[in-house]
Amino acid sequence: MQVGYNRLQIIKNIFAIAAVFTAVFCVLYAFDLNDYKYVFPKIENKFVEILFVGDLMFDRGIRYYAEKNGGNDFIFKEISKFLKDKDLVVANLEGPITKNQSVSAGTVPGSTNNYFFTFDPSVARTLYKNNIKLVSLGNNHILNFNYDGLAETKKYLDEANVIILVLWLA
Repeated sequence: MQVGYNRLQIIKNIFAIAAVFTAVFCVLYAFDLNDYKYVFPKIENKFVEILFVGDLMFDRGIRYYAEKNGGNDFIFKEISKFLKDKDLVVANLEGPITKNQSVSAGTVPGSTNNYFFTFDPSVARTLYKNNIKLVSLGNNHILNFNYDGLAETKKYLDEANVIILVLWLA
């Protein structure tokens, strides 16, 4: 069994990263930043510090430990200040935000439902609170709860003032 990436996967990843940089550039420079003070509240000079993070997954064990320890703030306890020190944090939201009950929590790794995610609606506010204000939904789990789940996700993110960046790569 070969482990790692083939050339086509590497090229796709390079294009995905370039697309994210382009989208962030457009968000920052195509609009008057004064209209987006709720998103970029502390931009005072021409230098902008943007942090790109990977997949954010808030189901299975993450959901369990958040609930056990008082909520989503527990997840970000050790990195919240680091995230808040950036002008913008961009992440991939690795699943939908819905009111549906989790079906992956407590499942066996490798089983079908183990890869079927949904995140609690409070996650959207937690993202904004921790300065994650631009998320990509372009991943293989965003339609785990069909288009209704995608619509719910958009609704919760919009209510929390989190901007959605959608990237679909074949």
